[in-house]
This record gives sequence, C-alpha cells and structure tokens, in this order.
Amino acid sequence: MTDYIYYGLPQLGFTIEAIPAVVLTLALHAGAYTSEDMRGGIQSVDKGQWEAGYSSGMTFAQVMRRIILPQAIRVITPSLGNRFITMMKDTSLASVVTVVELTRVAEQIGSATFRYMQMFVIVALIYWVVNSLLSLGQAKLEERMRRAYQ
Repeated sequence: MTDYIYYGLPQLGFTIEAIPAVVLTLALHAGAYTSEDMRGGIQSVDKGQWEAGYSSGMTFAQVMRRIILPQAIRVITPSLGNRFITMMKDTSLASVVTVVELTRVAEQIGSATFRYMQMFVIVALIYWVVNSLLSLGQAKLEERMRRAYQ
C-alpha cells in the first residue's frame, strides 16, 4: 500500500514525501483493522447490558462509558496488542520507499561491506528483542486485566 501512496499519488497530481507516505499508510492500515477490533469487542457485550443501562435512565454515551467499554476493553486488548506488534514489524516495509530505517540501514551497510547476512541477522535479532518485549508487556497487561475483571 505504501507503493500506491508514494508512487501512485504523484500520477494523480498529489506529491507526498516518503516519511509522511509511510506514516499515512501505517495509520490507514492499522486504523482499518483497529476499528474492526473495536467493533467486534463492542458487539461481544451482551445485548442485555445495553438494555440494563438504558432502563436505568442512562444516555448512550453513559452506557458506553460506564457499562459497555469496560467489558469490551477486556476482549479488545489482545487483538490491539497484536495489532501494535504487527505494526512494529510493518515499519520494515518503509525501506520500499527509500525511508532510512533499520532494514534500509542493514541493506546499505551490507552493500558497502558485502556482509549482508550478518547485517540482516542483527536486524532480525533487534526486531525479535523489541517484539519479545512488546509481547511480554501485552501478556502482563492481559493478566492484569483478567484479574481485575474476575
């Protein structure tokens, strides 16, 4: 999708720099999936919860804030955490449109030293460590939420 925004939009008369193109692409991609995660989490709350809120005289906003979202957030948290981790990995795609990020730096150093394998192994290890830490944080958050809502 980054290709379409960075290379395709200029053909329609819209020029966009590489970094804003990557940010826009990641935001659109993550936003689409995140909205589906949110919708699914909200729909997972039993219809009776909505009815109970309305029957007690609450407005739509009050029902959402006090009843629905606290229950939905527990369901949404794992998928949002996965989405965040996936987006972290997707940043490597920025090198496609010449944004200098970790993968691009490894490519540049590899081409200068002819040590591609070592460079990409180091990049893989960096991504592995960062994503392992994010996964650990997500697991702790899920455990904390599980205890809080039992």
